[in-house]
Amino acid sequence: MLIVGAGNLGVHMLDQLIQNAYGKEIAFYDDNLSLPDTLYNQYRIIKNPIVLREFLQQEHDYITAVGHSRLREKLTHKISTFGGVLTSIISKNSLIISTFSTIGCGCFLQAGCAVSHDVEIGESCIMHSNTLISHGVRIGKYVTIGPNVTILKNVIIEDYTTLGPNVTIMPNVRIGANALISLGLTVNDDVVKNQTM
Repeated sequence: MLIVGAGNLGVHMLDQLIQNAYGKEIAFYDDNLSLPDTLYNQYRIIKNPIVLREFLQQEHDYITAVGHSRLREKLTHKISTFGGVLTSIISKNSLIISTFSTIGCGCFLQAGCAVSHDVEIGESCIMHSNTLISHGVRIGKYVTIGPNVTILKNVIIEDYTTLGPNVTIMPNVRIGANALISLGLTVNDDVVKNQTM
């Protein structure tokens, strides 16, 4: 598995793979030349695109560990052109994920997440620990959800949106694309695209 990005989010993903007893090689790709050659003296950090292509010929699966939604999208597309296959990491300690819901490729769900029925989650979304999603929710692509967020029934969250920690989205609310909802807010009304609350 290749984790694209060797920062804090990448370490979260590494930790989750270890807890899930992932059995194949894990390496990082990051073009920050000031980083060491390995993480925790064990996990290789690839910095060269040629070496990256060689790695992807052997191990195709990858996930993008970049918090900024637009940059995550750009890097995801770049690695796909190198032959990578976008893959999700879902904690084995997620509470419930309904068989009647769909989760797009490249998503990362940390421990304690619960996803009810008839939920659609788009490509490369990040859901930190203890995210609770009620039924009938639609989440677009490249959405980032902080820890301890509750999203109640029939909510629509459009692409590139970020929800801070401890946010609650009340039923039937629509959050426009590229919105930012700050720490601890309860959202009762629709939020237009590009709005910061």
